[in-house]
Amino acid sequence: MKDPQTHFFAKLGRIIKPDTEREEPVLWFRELRILRKLEAGAANEVRRVTLRRGLNIVWAAPEESDEVELYGDGLSGHASGKTLFCRTLRYLLGETNYGPEALEKAVDEKFNKELWAVAEIFIDKQLWIVTRPMAGLSHRFAIKGGTIDELLAGKLAHGDFNEFLDAIEDKVCSPVAKATEGNEQFRWRFLLPWLTR
Repeated sequence: MKDPQTHFFAKLGRIIKPDTEREEPVLWFRELRILRKLEAGAANEVRRVTLRRGLNIVWAAPEESDEVELYGDGLSGHASGKTLFCRTLRYLLGETNYGPEALEKAVDEKFNKELWAVAEIFIDKQLWIVTRPMAGLSHRFAIKGGTIDELLAGKLAHGDFNEFLDAIEDKVCSPVAKATEGNEQFRWRFLLPWLTR
């Protein structure tokens, strides 16, 4: 009989060496904006979040009182929007929705059927502008190159969102699938939920 395993370090412990040639992640967000309309102007902006290459920590200060009201009003601790922020990133990367049906319905009503999530996302050093409606019936789209400001100034034509997803498949998933002899589990539709939990 084998000796019982009392810890996982011996099995999982290994030295990880970053690729010295890599200057940035294959896929990363530079900026996220939540907009009332796809138009320039500070009054149109609901939220702007600038991100950096590497680890970004999403944090909210804890409630000051001893009594924490889950789903209550406030911008600290619980109900501050951390999960919605992460779900919005996943939504921009192709997930079907950004929240439960009740939340999406409430957002639709509050913002009079128009609200947008817009992000600058790099895939293998190529900048993409990715846009999806959070309220209303508008269509998602993506643009290779340009910036959010150029989009809002009307300088960029809308592109096909599926081309953005194809770029992710090609630059993010294909190298992993090739390394594992074409393993189907490394397609984006399988990796997205796993990577963003």
